[in-house]
Amino acid sequence: MLYLGWYFSKAYTMLKMWADENNYEIVSKEYANSIESGFPYSRANIIFNVILIAENGIQKTAWVRCGNRNFGVFLNEVEVKWHTNN
Repeated sequence: MLYLGWYFSKAYTMLKMWADENNYEIVSKEYANSIESGFPYSRANIIFNVILIAENGIQKTAWVRCGNRNFGVFLNEVEVKWHTNN
Protein backbone atom coordinates (compact mmCIF):
# COMPACT_ATOMS: atom_id res chain seq x y z
CA MET A 1 0.00 0.00 0.00
CA LEU A 2 2.89 2.34 0.78
CA TYR A 3 4.25 1.73 -2.72
CA LEU A 4 0.98 2.86 -4.35
CA GLY A 5 1.01 6.06 -2.31
CA TRP A 6 4.56 6.78 -3.42
CA TYR A 7 3.71 5.95 -7.05
CA PHE A 8 0.81 8.42 -7.24
CA SER A 9 2.75 11.05 -5.30
CA LYS A 10 5.64 10.74 -7.76
CA ALA A 11 3.25 11.12 -10.72
CA TYR A 12 1.74 14.27 -9.21
CA THR A 13 5.24 15.68 -8.59
CA MET A 14 6.09 15.04 -12.25
CA LEU A 15 2.89 16.81 -13.34
CA LYS A 16 3.62 19.79 -11.09
CA MET A 17 7.22 20.06 -12.31
CA TRP A 18 6.07 19.94 -15.95
CA ALA A 19 3.48 22.67 -15.30
CA ASP A 20 6.03 24.88 -13.52
CA GLU A 21 8.65 24.41 -16.26
CA ASN A 22 6.08 25.39 -18.90
CA ASN A 23 4.61 28.31 -16.94
CA TYR A 24 1.20 26.77 -16.32
CA GLU A 25 -0.89 26.91 -13.18
CA ILE A 26 -2.84 23.73 -12.47
CA VAL A 27 -6.47 24.66 -11.82
CA SER A 28 -7.72 21.09 -11.51
CA LYS A 29 -6.57 17.55 -12.11
CA GLU A 30 -8.21 14.17 -12.10
CA TYR A 31 -7.00 10.72 -12.93
CA ALA A 32 -7.96 9.49 -16.38
CA ASN A 33 -7.73 6.22 -18.26
CA SER A 34 -5.97 5.50 -21.51
CA ILE A 35 -9.21 4.96 -23.43
CA GLU A 36 -10.50 8.48 -22.90
CA SER A 37 -7.09 10.10 -23.24
CA GLY A 38 -5.98 8.32 -26.40
CA PHE A 39 -2.69 7.15 -24.91
CA PRO A 40 -1.84 3.47 -25.48
CA TYR A 41 -2.93 1.25 -22.60
CA SER A 42 -0.38 0.65 -19.89
CA ARG A 43 -0.71 -0.13 -16.20
CA ALA A 44 2.69 1.45 -15.61
CA ASN A 45 1.97 5.15 -16.20
CA ILE A 46 -0.50 7.60 -14.67
CA ILE A 47 -2.68 9.85 -16.83
CA PHE A 48 -4.22 13.10 -15.63
CA ASN A 49 -6.95 15.18 -17.22
CA VAL A 50 -5.95 18.73 -16.30
CA ILE A 51 -7.22 22.28 -16.61
CA LEU A 52 -4.38 24.78 -16.80
CA ILE A 53 -3.98 28.54 -16.89
CA ALA A 54 -1.18 29.83 -19.11
CA GLU A 55 0.94 32.89 -18.31
CA ASN A 56 -1.26 34.99 -20.59
CA GLY A 57 -4.39 33.98 -18.62
CA ILE A 58 -5.74 31.59 -21.26
CA GLN A 59 -7.31 28.40 -19.95
CA LYS A 60 -6.24 25.13 -21.59
CA THR A 61 -7.15 21.50 -21.06
CA ALA A 62 -4.95 18.50 -21.68
CA TRP A 63 -4.26 14.84 -20.99
CA VAL A 64 -0.88 14.50 -19.30
CA ARG A 65 0.81 11.10 -19.08
CA CYS A 66 3.38 10.82 -16.33
CA GLY A 67 5.85 8.01 -16.67
CA ASN A 68 7.05 5.70 -19.35
CA ARG A 69 4.74 3.11 -20.85
CA ASN A 70 7.02 0.28 -19.72
CA PHE A 71 8.75 1.63 -16.62
CA GLY A 72 6.11 3.96 -15.21
CA VAL A 73 7.16 6.86 -13.06
CA PHE A 74 10.62 5.38 -12.56
CA LEU A 75 11.47 7.35 -15.71
CA ASN A 76 10.73 11.07 -15.52
CA GLU A 77 8.88 11.28 -18.82
CA VAL A 78 5.88 13.52 -19.30
CA GLU A 79 3.81 13.56 -22.50
CA VAL A 80 0.94 15.92 -23.24
CA LYS A 81 -2.05 15.66 -25.58
CA TRP A 82 -4.02 18.90 -25.77
CA HIS A 83 -7.80 18.73 -25.93
CA THR A 84 -9.13 19.84 -29.30
CA ASN A 85 -10.93 22.88 -27.84
CA ASN A 86 -7.61 24.67 -27.08
